[in-house]
Amino acid sequence: MSDTTSNGTVSDASSRSVQEARDEVQRELCVRKRCFPRWVEEGRLSATDARDRVERLERALHVLNRALDLEPTAEAMEAKPF
Repeated sequence: MSDTTSNGTVSDASSRSVQEARDEVQRELCVRKRCFPRWVEEGRLSATDARDRVERLERALHVLNRALDLEPTAEAMEAKPF
């Protein structure tokens, strides 16, 4: 399945990188931290649920950051082992 991105390029959804996933989780975490307090105040979301959802995204972000730390760099991939 191909999609057109915001800059007009076509991308294959299966080729998304860990960096793109990490960026999206970071963006969503920022949105939730901005919106959830208001939603709790309005009664649309319980404080417990809001806190739980934020904590799960923070954990996902941590896991993705660790995955990026473990991904080999371009230099490492090109280096000759011997």
